[in-house]
Amino acid sequence: MNRLVSFGDSFTWGSDLKDALDGPLEDKKNREKYLQYHFDKRKVGFFDELDESHKKTTWHACYSRYTWPALYAKEKNLKYVCYAQPGCSNQGIVRQVVKYLDTLTTNDLVVINWTWIDRWDFYNDTDIPIERWITVRPGENQTELSKLYFKHIHNQVFALSETLKSIVLVHNLLEMRKINFITTTIDKTTFDTYLNYPKYIYDLQKMIKNKFTWFENDDFLSWSKKNNFKISKKWHPLEEAHEKAFEYINEIT
Repeated sequence: MNRLVSFGDSFTWGSDLKDALDGPLEDKKNREKYLQYHFDKRKVGFFDELDESHKKTTWHACYSRYTWPALYAKEKNLKYVCYAQPGCSNQGIVRQVVKYLDTLTTNDLVVINWTWIDRWDFYNDTDIPIERWITVRPGENQTELSKLYFKHIHNQVFALSETLKSIVLVHNLLEMRKINFITTTIDKTTFDTYLNYPKYIYDLQKMIKNKFTWFENDDFLSWSKKNNFKISKKWHPLEEAHEKAFEYINEIT
């Protein structure tokens, strides 16, 4: 069966939608939501009764089936696979695409929703876990590392150039393998031109601008706000927004 394979952050994973888990399966509410929406073999009352394969399920694997990519896949009779990771950076999206690149075929449709340009990843080679990438983000509850980054390292040109290079790389990889894709972004800053940027910023923007899909010339979040669709406290458009986004994408593609 042909597939729709999506990459991105929480907007693609489906955070705050009705079937989305809020964290580990050890939490009672998450177990109940998992059993209701994601456990398709039988209905049971306790997590201990799940078979071994489901005990190994992580909440990241329980992505929403109510996002617009998932609805689009259902409409086109495509198997839906989601490799999005809530809270990730654009560098993280690149790693996910490269990780699964050899599993993609010319029969697949890839959907990529790029995230905010001011998220950045560091590789921590002193930590114990195998996955040592750390994403720093602006906003409340910053770590000492993120405070250091945004005070002394972060700037608009650096963030923008790194995101643009990431997008160019992924587009080229998919095009080389003749894999069809739909690419969007949650951050219109990716195409800012009002500052006096170095010429390479504008050159990179030109390479990718015509390959992006927009929601009436806007990003998904801004478009949802303009249409007065319900949005969660964490800025995630909810079910109606995704339904309307699916209808819009289905109409223009």
